[in-house]
This record gives sequence, C-alpha cells and structure tokens, in this order.
Amino acid sequence: MNAWQAWERALEQLQRDAHHAIEQATSRTFADAAGGAHLAWSPPESLGELPAGLAARATALLALQERAATLIAASRTDVEQEIHALTVTRTPVRSVYVDVTG
Repeated sequence: MNAWQAWERALEQLQRDAHHAIEQATSRTFADAAGGAHLAWSPPESLGELPAGLAARATALLALQERAATLIAASRTDVEQEIHALTVTRTPVRSVYVDVTG
C-alpha cells in the first residue's frame, strides 16, 4: 500500500468516526457495541506527510470533526441540564386531611 492509499484509509476511518459521533449526539442514543474504543485513536506513525492532493479532503474532515465536537458539547449541556432538573430539591408538600365523619 502506498502513502496515498494509507492516507485515504486513515481519512475514511476518521470520517466514519465523525459521522458516528454526530449520529450519537443528534439521536441521543449512546449504545455503542465498540464500548468507546473509537475514542482511543492515535495516528499511525507510518503515514508520513499528507499528500497535497488530499489536503482539501482533510480540510473537509476537519470541518466535520468540528461540527461533531459542537454537537457533542451541546448534547452534553442538554444532559447536564436534565440531570440538574431531576436533582433540584423541592419543598416538601404536607398533606392536608379533612375529617368529614366526625
């Protein structure tokens, strides 16, 4: 496999990961069979420099990743607000009973 193909494969994987993150952030379903393994990505050392012909694709991927990061942050904020709303302590209400028989 040449450098171009190796970079294409790496960019394709990153694109799949970004789309997966966007899907999770927008659908609010977080079940993931991979168990979060996709978060442990590290760049392959054998790639070398990005071929100039793939620069536009890499730039588009960066925009996609930034979109994913924004959606994830918004989703996290929504979840934090929901959790906060569930944990707010409320003033206990005392029951009032009326004796109608006596």
